Amino acid sequence: MQRLPAIVVIAGLAAAGLAAVSPISAEDKERPFGEPAPRRSTEERPFGGPPPSMRGPVVVPTGKKCRTPAKVCALEKPQLVGAPCSCPGAAADAPAGKVEQ
Repeated sequence: MQRLPAIVVIAGLAAAGLAAVSPISAEDKERPFGEPAPRRSTEERPFGGPPPSMRGPVVVPTGKKCRTPAKVCALEKPQLVGAPCSCPGAAADAPAGKVEQ
């Protein structure tokens, strides 16, 4: 019989602790009045700022045709489109052309 008051005190403290913790854990639940739960914002960059505009691989256009004022010829290796080029076997003083696709 002497232990009964101690058990009642311990049970009361446990009930008070649960009552104090339950509102804190209720923050995960649905909000009253239909408010949405707060969301965490994820950062795209380490120092903030907008995400990069292009996320995919960059495709560089290349071509295998060289167009000079005199003629059009095929190149052995693909080069950047718009880069200056010259046809194989052309004279050294011939004007340069541009690479086309």
